[in-house]
Amino acid sequence: MADGISRDQAKAWWLRCVSCSEASTTLINRTAGAEAPLLEQAAHLFSGGFMHQGQACGHLWGAALAAGIRAAETSRDEHIRSAATLHAAIRLAERFSDDGWAFSCRENIGADLTSLNGRLRYLRSDKPRACGRKALAWASDADAAIDAALAEFDPDAVDKPCANCAVECLRGIAAPAEVPADDRCVVAGLAGGLGLTGNVCAAISVGVFALSLRHYADRGNRPRDGMLRAAIQELDLIDLGLRRRPRRLLGDFAARFGGLRCVDIVGRRFDGIDDHTRHVADGGCQEVIGFVADWFHA
Repeated sequence: MADGISRDQAKAWWLRCVSCSEASTTLINRTAGAEAPLLEQAAHLFSGGFMHQGQACGHLWGAALAAGIRAAETSRDEHIRSAATLHAAIRLAERFSDDGWAFSCRENIGADLTSLNGRLRYLRSDKPRACGRKALAWASDADAAIDAALAEFDPDAVDKPCANCAVECLRGIAAPAEVPADDRCVVAGLAGGLGLTGNVCAAISVGVFALSLRHYADRGNRPRDGMLRAAIQELDLIDLGLRRRPRRLLGDFAARFGGLRCVDIVGRRFDGIDDHTRHVADGGCQEVIGFVADWFHA
């Protein structure tokens, strides 16, 4: 592990968080000496490839959010922070499978987590241990990748203003008061289907993230979840309020757009940050952003 966190500390956080996405956001932050408890817990629902859907691995979702948290320190300009975060997410996606770990959660674990039987079968296998090993190794790799990406990012090399679908969506639905306007760029790496990979649409992923933020913000000063509560939430054995509305939003979104993936909704992948900026600036994502914003305000 990097100097910021020991292997024992990393293992303790992995076991406590249970959710791969929450654990990765937390571990990468701690490796860098940072803490953002509300944002870290709100990453919980990205586990299992986004709400157990088997899409991009939760470790990558966590890293993209950690990149957004760190990029907030690089500039006071929202557009520059947004583009820097997205650049870091692109680099993280490029590096994620260097160790042979697949991009897709379902490919890594070989189970369908949308059913309770599938989740229990996953737990009885050796896959959770493999996911834990990935979490510990990835925290150090992602920490270094984020630092390198932010250091190499050139604000003058991208079109401005840097329109970003994820940031626009969070602005449209309004984050909780506990999340300052300056922190909206934390989601910028989710743009274009998570680092422009064409995976889950940023509008639905930001919608789910915002609902999770509100859930944890409403709990006020209560202690951060421990292993037992996190495990119950992850197994979805008892409805503790975390998944109810996100599950409904996911179903409504999929019914409206025929699926969750950005590449299927847009019809192509984006060729870099500027291509994505032009698409958003021309209104290309307004339908999905408007749908999620209207869902929140209904």
